[in-house]
Amino acid sequence: MLCLLKQGEYFGFYLDSEEPYFRLKIELTAGGAIRAMMLPEDFQEYPETVSGTLRLNKYSAKLKSPYQSVLEIQNQPLEKLSDQILLYSYQMTGSVVVSESSDQSILVLKLPGHGSLEEDDSQENVMEIQPDQKIIFHEMLSRGETSSEALKEIFINNGFDLLAQREVFFRCNCSRKRMIQNLHLYQQNDPDPLFDENQTSLNVTCEYCKKEYQITAEDLIQNPHVIN
Repeated sequence: MLCLLKQGEYFGFYLDSEEPYFRLKIELTAGGAIRAMMLPEDFQEYPETVSGTLRLNKYSAKLKSPYQSVLEIQNQPLEKLSDQILLYSYQMTGSVVVSESSDQSILVLKLPGHGSLEEDDSQENVMEIQPDQKIIFHEMLSRGETSSEALKEIFINNGFDLLAQREVFFRCNCSRKRMIQNLHLYQQNDPDPLFDENQTSLNVTCEYCKKEYQITAEDLIQNPHVIN
């Protein structure tokens, strides 16, 4: 869904699944920087369906407040959650093809007035990719190619033209200042003292990159303001 972000925009994808229980966070910028985390960290299951709450927050330098979309999902296939975001958050018709053998996927968006993709009349604006097209997409993904030139060749050989490309890379924007701000926010919601008696510092770990920060009581006093 990187292709839907304009310059200066970024979004956060947050899934609070209750059945099975896990938490998934993905944050992505238009420039291709991504960070993600899952709790519990030892969660290894790939559930066929999930039930819970799906939130999408889209941020832009042009907007004072982020665009927020909240979807309640019930027994939805995990690989179809992106389709729900496209339909209800972006008002677009599309589908994501997830590879069965590699860690890659393809986002397919329907162009207005194009009839090569079948629509299910029983559910408005839901797109079903034709079986022969699915076979082509899965064959393309099965190779697990990451080289730009190799990917370009695969798409061209299957009748596609390369219009643009962006590199996706991990980057965490955590900082000592942000951690101090987070502790201030925590204190606003929980009146109990952060520090035990005779304790002078806390070790705070970023949930995305696992970098540790040692925050002292003096740090909180010297940095009293929280930036919303």
